[in-house]
Amino acid sequence: MIVICSIIERTVRISRSQTSSRSAGWGGLPIADVHASAYGRRVIIWTRWGIFAFLFVGLGVGLGFLLKAAVGLGRVTEPSVSGIFVGLGFLVSGVALFFFDKYVVRAHLDKPRQLTYTRQLAQPYTHPDGRIQTHEVVPAVDPQSGQPLVVAPRSSLFFIPLRFWPYIIAGLGLVILIINFVVFLAR
Repeated sequence: MIVICSIIERTVRISRSQTSSRSAGWGGLPIADVHASAYGRRVIIWTRWGIFAFLFVGLGVGLGFLLKAAVGLGRVTEPSVSGIFVGLGFLVSGVALFFFDKYVVRAHLDKPRQLTYTRQLAQPYTHPDGRIQTHEVVPAVDPQSGQPLVVAPRSSLFFIPLRFWPYIIAGLGLVILIINFVVFLAR
């Protein structure tokens, strides 16, 4: 946390001292300097829909405590009992993330799409409503084979594809469940 605050403080000091004549953006800082100086210091931990793995982990913990209360053990303060139900919640959320990834993310959100690019027109085209069009969007093709190029977007969390996270969450839930069950039986 201290390192992040130090980087932000240094970025703000550099931005304020370099230019004061540019238009002010957020917090009175010049807009161009805020983006240029902070860009190289960001850490991306997920891409596209990978953040859903975090959401399903939270869902698993909440579901575990909800299951504990539904069974009637809500007032039991034994940590191993809570751990057993959190492990069950992780197992259920791992299964739910598996189906969410399979039927929503991979089927609709991350499905392969044809790659396109913008090409300048030889002559500008004037539409009937008066707009002038100078570029057009065309599909990209492989110059050697003539086949259209396809882009398959990927969702990940901590550089691990989203399709592996259901197994990680369910495995973690199984480990939590077994450890807490053994501790519960040992008492």
